Parts: sequence; structure tokens; C-alpha cells
Amino acid sequence: MIRGQRVQLRLPDTEEDHVLQVQWRNQPEISAYFYSDEPVSYEGHIQWWAKLRQDATQRFYMIDALTEPVEPYNPLAQPIPIGTTSLLDIDPINRTAEYGRLMIGDGNYRGKGGGFALEAEVLLMKHGFYSLNLNRICGYVLEFNKRVMALHYKVGFKEEGLLRQNIYKNGRYYDVIVIGLLAEEFRQLHPPDEVL
Repeated sequence: MIRGQRVQLRLPDTEEDHVLQVQWRNQPEISAYFYSDEPVSYEGHIQWWAKLRQDATQRFYMIDALTEPVEPYNPLAQPIPIGTTSLLDIDPINRTAEYGRLMIGDGNYRGKGGGFALEAEVLLMKHGFYSLNLNRICGYVLEFNKRVMALHYKVGFKEEGLLRQNIYKNGRYYDVIVIGLLAEEFRQLHPPDEVL
């Protein structure tokens, strides 16, 4: 478990975690930002999870809220699952990974200015750079996902390139923005003892 001030990251360990992931993923306001709009079934999700949990190059986490979604931040009696995040294709030789699957599925915690997604992203990057000793983490963002791009910039990611007309959705092609973050850049912005 990776614990911060307002959120913690943990492995999905209950049936409820997986039911929530399927519900969140199938919300139109969520699926609009994924590459595929295809609905996800619970059975398909469980098959995907069974393969993923056996893959040492993948780290997939539930995001739990530890406080209320509005200020002042009041601690919750019990953590509430609000989303997911992950590191993919972890390469210990080249010390690289891909960041993805960030989803704040609980609408009460999405876009409220409470910094839940920001803290989850910083915690995951700290895990990647400080615990896993990665040197570079990259990501891919659909061109119209301005909110998540702003989030990535706050954490320290830089735009590195453009995959032109890379994804076909809703009857048209979209560009995909390539982002990257180096360990030295992240450490300058986010020391290990930083309080968010």
C-alpha cells in the first residue's frame, strides 16, 4: 500500500473493487477518454485482471480517498474506492515504464479541486522513481483530454511528441500526445519527504 494525505494506492482485493471498475469504465464521461468505447463486461474484466496480476511488468492500483471531497479535508472513517491508476511495461534493465489507466470513477471526487487525482499521480510517480528506481516514465493522452494534460504538467511531465491520427473514435481520427518524465526532473519538483 502507498499512502498519502488524501489518497492511498492499493491492489484491488475485493469483488466490490472489480464491480466498481467495470461500472466506472462503462460511464460515458469516463469511456470518452479511453481509446476504446466498447462496453466492458464483468467477466471480461476478471479475465483481464487474472492475466494482469500474473505479469511482473504491470502495477495496477485502486485509488482510495482518505478524506471528504471538499474542503476542509475531514478524514473518513473508512477509505472509499474512487478510481484506478497503474504503471505498465516496467522495464528494469532500461528503467522505464508507461503510466496509464488513471481514472477517477467516483464523480464526487472528480474535478472538484481537491487534488485527489494529483496526489494519486504524484504518489505513483514517487513509487516509480524512488522505490522502483525508474529513470523515465512515459504516457499517452488523447489530444482533447485537456484536464488530464494539465494534471500531468503539474506533476512535471513534458510533451515529447505527437502520434498523428493514431486513434479512431466517434467517426474520426485523433492525435495522441506523447508525454515523458525523467527521474531527475521529478526529484527536483517532488522530494521524497514532500507533503501534498
